[in-house]
Amino acid sequence: MFHARFLFTRGTDDFRSTLKKNSIRDVMHALRDSVRIEIVFQLTAADGEVPCRCFGFDMPKLSLSHHFKVLREAGIVATRREGKEWVNSICKEDMEA
Repeated sequence: MFHARFLFTRGTDDFRSTLKKNSIRDVMHALRDSVRIEIVFQLTAADGEVPCRCFGFDMPKLSLSHHFKVLREAGIVATRREGKEWVNSICKEDMEA
């Protein structure tokens, strides 16, 4: 069974999971994993967009996709499709609000 939220965000080229205002609880949950913290550090250091393949984690693609999903749902990371790959960036304006 698919959720309406998944169908809405998955069908667009540029999506953010900020359909609702995310709470501090969502953000703290997303940042309680060391892999997700490292993703945020790398995106912050890059000061722009970073393709998924450039993070250099030694883990299955499915696991990395899960971490990005958690960060997107918390409103921390935005992901969009560029050609055949996905690029990620920090949602600075959402985090500052």
